[in-house]
Amino acid sequence: MAIDLVCVDIADRGTPAFARTVAEALASHGFFQMRYPDVQHVLPRAWKLIHAVLGELSEEERLAYRRENLSHQRGYGPIGCEHAKDSSVVDNKQFWMVRDPEQPQDPENNPFGPNVFPTEVPEFEPVMLELFGHLLSAGRATLKAIEMHYGLEPGQVVNITRGAENMLRPIFYPPVDDPDALPPGTMRSARHEDINLVTVLPRSLRPGLQILLDGEWHDVNADPGNLIVDNGDMLCEIPGLEGLRPTTHQVTMVGCEEARIATPCFVHGRHSAWLNPHTQVGPWLRERLEAIGN
Repeated sequence: MAIDLVCVDIADRGTPAFARTVAEALASHGFFQMRYPDVQHVLPRAWKLIHAVLGELSEEERLAYRRENLSHQRGYGPIGCEHAKDSSVVDNKQFWMVRDPEQPQDPENNPFGPNVFPTEVPEFEPVMLELFGHLLSAGRATLKAIEMHYGLEPGQVVNITRGAENMLRPIFYPPVDDPDALPPGTMRSARHEDINLVTVLPRSLRPGLQILLDGEWHDVNADPGNLIVDNGDMLCEIPGLEGLRPTTHQVTMVGCEEARIATPCFVHGRHSAWLNPHTQVGPWLRERLEAIGN
């Protein structure tokens, strides 16, 4: 069974109608889609470069950029380095972690240091940062809509994303000729909930994304070129937003004979920020990263 996501247009941001549609969609099933034309111009270049780095460089070349000592929060993440919180089976994916270029170089809010980019593909850095800027803007527009709808102080949530560990994660799911040869239960991305404030994800060209509603899995339908947005655990820690819950989702092995590319942007709060009087972002986030093997 498939579900068609409710759609908003970034041109309408800041309006009560935009805020209401965003908030109601997240409260209903945790996901919506957004039309954002500027992203459509950069996506074809981004996908081509992600394939060049994660699909065409040799594993030896990629491993030179692995930063296991940084919990894979910078540079290359190979297959086998990550699993869902409640799964011992690793996800069948490779990724690259790109931090917010606006993040200051201070040890409290930027504990993982500067970005790491592959010198073999010099175009990768500027195109990923261009895509990052658009997705982060869409994420902040979502948070402003939530503030408006729920009557929070303007900037209460958006401001904690300034100088935060916001991340773009280009993901390459490699083609699999014989899925039966993989460990039982292997998924491209096993069932999980996001741990950040909101995630902004351009619709992939390949199928596989599903969300769990009322105990049943639903394929996600979104228009080509649109962004898919969902909220994570961190947002629900903010007073007044406890009624929002992250929606469980996964990426299945359907169509796994072909490679699949995804480019989620994870919008976070600063490590030094407090989500509520009892919860600071930094310790809260470290606990959740350890739960997924990082």
